[in-house]
Amino acid sequence: MISIIVPVYNAEKYLNRCISSLLNQTYYNLKIILVNDGSIDNSKKICENAAKKDSRVKVINSVNEGVSLARNKGLKRASGDYVSFVDSDDYVEPGYIEKMLLTLKKKKVDIVYCSAIVENINGVFIQREYEKNKLIKIQNYDWNSSEAHCVVRGALIPKWVVSDLKFDKKLFVGEDTYFFAQCIKKVKCVYCIKNPLYHYVIYDKSVSHGNSINRLVTEIYAWQKIAHLFNNNDSAKVACAMRCKKMLLENQKNKVFKNLYYEDIAKIYKNYFIIVIKYFLARKKIDSAIKNCIFIILIDVNFRY
Repeated sequence: MISIIVPVYNAEKYLNRCISSLLNQTYYNLKIILVNDGSIDNSKKICENAAKKDSRVKVINSVNEGVSLARNKGLKRASGDYVSFVDSDDYVEPGYIEKMLLTLKKKKVDIVYCSAIVENINGVFIQREYEKNKLIKIQNYDWNSSEAHCVVRGALIPKWVVSDLKFDKKLFVGEDTYFFAQCIKKVKCVYCIKNPLYHYVIYDKSVSHGNSINRLVTEIYAWQKIAHLFNNNDSAKVACAMRCKKMLLENQKNKVFKNLYYEDIAKIYKNYFIIVIKYFLARKKIDSAIKNCIFIILIDVNFRY
């Protein structure tokens, strides 16, 4: 038995596609948990209709409390041996579950995650996440590499791993990154599948791309937690620093960000600066090291002006 948790909020335009992709899995023994997080469109009706048509679909209706608490409610209802997370505006390939489960057993690993096709609302291809299969021992997990999986979607996780974990409701962006980090902290090795079994759809009003700056900055707090969780792994600190750098660059003209958050996030970056330079030099990425040396000089200039 595998439980698939789907948080749902005002997803009527995409929900049928998502549910259909789950019901049409080549692996049948599923429990599909649709958590309707207080939707005010037709999402509730779509969920309940799906449950009437297929006994594998279970619906949880609640008031709107956010994606973290919605996923937590789904976790409470999860049963079986493994869990997987799918977002209601995304969809998966027919072999999504079966291929990950077979890989997990064949490779004798703890967690498996797959590549995804990133596309826009019109189905136009943007990018593919992973280009090769790879077994990764957690002691060698590089959080700043292109192979690092930093989300919960597109993964198959043993039920025992998540049994005592919860999504942090104080994090509005990066909550799934921190949750997945806690998962892999508990295991010995993971496996990356290059096959794009998941379709990640980006659209303007999605939670992770349409938040106010006050919510967006919680991504940095999530990465600070990960850096602390993996205290002996410098790549986690580098990944945190790179998120800080990205946020500083993207919001340098945002007055709210500059007044409330710029200085604190710049400080986090500075704290990890030496580790960042050592990380890139050790990998012979001289250009990246130089760019970060230039950036740390520009931080204070941007703050003053």
